Amino acid sequence: MEPVFSLFDHLTRAARAWPERCALLAGDRRWTFAELHAEMLAEVPGTSAAAAGTPRACAGSSLDLALAAHACSARQQPLLPCAPEKTATAIATCPADTALIISTSGSEGQPRQVLLGARQLDSAARTANACLQLGAGDRWLNCLPLYHIGGQSILWRCARAAACVVLHDGFVAEAVARDLDTHSITHLSLVPAMLARLLDLGCRPPSSLRAVLIGGAALSRPLYDRATAAGWPLHVSYGMSETAAQVATFTPGDGLWHEGLVGRPLPGHEIRIGNDGRIRIRGPQLMLGYLDGSGLDAEGWLTTGDLGAIDGDGRLTVLGRADDMLISGGRNIHPQEIESCLAACPGVVDVAVTGLPDPVWGDLVVALVVGSIDHADLLDHARCHLPSAALPRRIRQLDSLPRNEVFNWVDLVSIELTTQMLATLFDFPFEDRQLLTWWSDVSTSVPELDHIVESQEARRAELARMRYETAELAAQRELARVEKRSADKGWLAAYDAFTAAMEVSRSSSPSRALSSASIANRSRRCVPAIVAWCATRAAWAGRSRNGSTVTFAPVRSGRNRAYRRIGAASLRSPTGPARPRCSGAQPCVDRDSGRRESVPSGVPPVRRVRSRVA
Repeated sequence: MEPVFSLFDHLTRAARAWPERCALLAGDRRWTFAELHAEMLAEVPGTSAAAAGTPRACAGSSLDLALAAHACSARQQPLLPCAPEKTATAIATCPADTALIISTSGSEGQPRQVLLGARQLDSAARTANACLQLGAGDRWLNCLPLYHIGGQSILWRCARAAACVVLHDGFVAEAVARDLDTHSITHLSLVPAMLARLLDLGCRPPSSLRAVLIGGAALSRPLYDRATAAGWPLHVSYGMSETAAQVATFTPGDGLWHEGLVGRPLPGHEIRIGNDGRIRIRGPQLMLGYLDGSGLDAEGWLTTGDLGAIDGDGRLTVLGRADDMLISGGRNIHPQEIESCLAACPGVVDVAVTGLPDPVWGDLVVALVVGSIDHADLLDHARCHLPSAALPRRIRQLDSLPRNEVFNWVDLVSIELTTQMLATLFDFPFEDRQLLTWWSDVSTSVPELDHIVESQEARRAELARMRYETAELAAQRELARVEKRSADKGWLAAYDAFTAAMEVSRSSSPSRALSSASIANRSRRCVPAIVAWCATRAAWAGRSRNGSTVTFAPVRSGRNRAYRRIGAASLRSPTGPARPRCSGAQPCVDRDSGRRESVPSGVPPVRRVRSRVA
C-alpha cells in the first residue's frame, strides 16, 4: 500500500528540495515553497487538539481558500470551502481521517457534502500527475473555483509534483489568455464553456502548454474540432467530487475521439456498466462517504447517475444523465446532446437544457442560455446539428446558471414561459401577461388554506375583475376585426349595437356589466377559456400534486385552428383542485364557411399566431 501524504507533507518536501522555486502566484503576490511553508508553520502552534479535529468552514476568494487549504492541512484540520457569496456554515463533527469536505454539483438534486481523506486526495494527485506528466518546475493555471473539487485537486497535484499554481480568482478569458504567455503555463484546467470563450477571443495556446484538462461538462464535437485545429492539447476527463476529481482521461495519443468519449480508467480503478446502464466505479480515490452517512455499497462500488458504455479497448463513453432523459413528441432526448450543440454556438458562454411539462409535447425542451446571442441565430445553429425533436421550443436567457444553488424553477422559468405561451395564444397584452398566472392562482385558491387572497369576497372580486377585463379585451379584438371588414354592412350594424352596450357597461360597476346579456353572449367563449387555460398552468409548471395531465390536440376548421380538450383529469394546484367554472358545449363558428360545430367549453377557437419569446 502506498504511503499517505498530506498537502502539508508535500509542501514540506518541496520546501526542502526547491526552497527558492515559486509555489504560488496570485495577482501581484508570490510565494516560494520556503515562504509558503514558513507561513503555514506559523499556523500550527496555536492549534489545540480539539480544534484540529473540528472542520473549518471558509468562504472567500480563491487565494483565501488556497491558503486555508494549506493551513488546515498543517493543523490536521478538515476544510469545508464555500463560495464567497455563501455564508460559511460550520459542521460540528466528521470522521477523524477527513481532510476535505466538498459539495457535489447538485446534478441529482440538492448538493451533498462529500467526505475525502488525505489518502483519496493523494492517490488522485499521484495518478493525475502520471497521466498528465506534471513535474517539478511546471506551472498550472487554475481558474476553477476552489470550493469545487476541480480547483482543490490542482493544489494537491502541484504540491506533490513541486509545481507552481498560477491562481486566478474566477475565469476571465482576457486574463487567462494573457497569463498563458506571460507565465509560460504548462497545464490548464477548463470547462467547455471556458474553452469556447478563449477560442472566440482568437487565443492560441503557447508553445509551453502541454495539457489542457477538460471536464465539468460534456464536450461537443464542433468545439473539440475547433480547439484541436487551433493546436490546443486537449485531455478530456471524467470525474466528480465523489472520486476526488478525474478518474478517467482521454489523451491525444488514445486514437480518434468521438463525442462523450472520456478514455480509460486511471491506474488502480475499475469502471463497469450496471444492468441499468449506469456507470459504476471502484478504486482508491473514492470518497469516505457522504456527510449524512450514506456512500459506497458493501463491495466498495459507487453507482453514479451517468449512463455509459465501454468499448473493446476499455474506453468509457458517457451517454448522459440517467435521470435527465426527456421524452418530447414521443422521442427520447438526452439534454447533454443539446447542451453540447448549443455550447459550440459562438456567443454562448454557458448553457443548460431541461424539460418543461407540456400537455402536447410531453416534455417541452427548454434551453437556459448565458451569453449575448440572438435566439434566432441559436435556433439556426441548432437546426444544423440536431434532429427536429431535439430543438429547443423555449429559450430563456439568464445572467448566470445557478450551479450549486437552490434554483426556483417555477418562479424564474416555468411561470414566465407559460405566461408567454398564454399571452401569445390569446393575443393578450404582453406587458400584462403576469395577470394570467395571477388569475390562475386566484381561481384555484382556497383563501382559508393558502392565503393567496384574504377572503372569499376578495377572491370573487378578483374573478369579477378578470371576467370584466377579459370581456372588454375580447370585445376590442372582435370590434377591430369587424372594422377591417368594413365592406360587410351587416356586421357593422350588429357591432354598432354591441359598442353601445359596451359604453353602457363601462359606466356601470363590474358586477352590473357582467349581468349584461349583450356582453355575456359575446364573451362567453373567451372568459371561461382564460379560466380553464390558466387553471392548467399549474400542471404545465410541474406543480400538480397527483400527477394528472391534460392533453390537447389541434383540430383544423377552415383556416382557423381550434384546440379541443381530448383528455383531462382533475387538476390540482398547490392549494387544491382547479375546477374551471364552465360546463356544456360552446359553438365554434368558422368565419369563412359559417359552419358551426360543438367544442368543449373553456376551449375556444383561437387564431394561429407565431410563437414568440420575450
